[in-house]
Amino acid sequence: MTTARLWTLGAVVAVLALIGGAIGLGVQPLLAAAATADASTTAAHTQNDALRLQLAKLSRVAATQSALEAQSAALTTAIPETLKLNTFTRDLRDTAALDGVVIQSIVPATGSAYAAPASSVQQPAAAATPSASAAPSAAPAPVAPVKSPWLGKTDPLITGANFVVVPVTVVVTGTDAATLAFASDVQRMGRLFAVSSVTSTTTDGVTNVAIVGAMYALDR
Repeated sequence: MTTARLWTLGAVVAVLALIGGAIGLGVQPLLAAAATADASTTAAHTQNDALRLQLAKLSRVAATQSALEAQSAALTTAIPETLKLNTFTRDLRDTAALDGVVIQSIVPATGSAYAAPASSVQQPAAAATPSASAAPSAAPAPVAPVKSPWLGKTDPLITGANFVVVPVTVVVTGTDAATLAFASDVQRMGRLFAVSSVTSTTTDGVTNVAIVGAMYALDR
């Protein structure tokens, strides 16, 4: 092998070595950086997905919270923490004006602590034990349950310590249709007015109606 060929071979080897070094120094770091970037992108997508799920949960909670706040406001209006008799009277007069009746009187009674209704079923009395000398008798007839006039449900948290009941009698005059509408509408006011009885008399086309009900206050 001549000297020229040896130099040529050496030059080729040197060039290949330089190319290999360039790949090691330039391309490999770029490949490593690309792999790191891909890993970072994947982690960012994962984090974004988790954040989207959290935001969706928070949105549902916020919607529920708004509904609960609206419900609480309506309940507070229906049964406030104080009697607010003036507000109740104004609501009655506004309703009367809309229905075309004239309020003759609004008479609230003294408020009293709430008393839970008795059980809706009356327990039968215990049968007497027959004596040894007594003749055997027929079995007693079963006692039919006696239903309470109370038609609603009670919450054990509502007691006489935090719930006040105020009976109210409202007397109005008007036509039959107007007084009937008023007796219905007073039970749909923002302030709860539970009607227990309605009595009416009509003279010369004018109906007088006495509505007896109750308003409430709850110490929250």
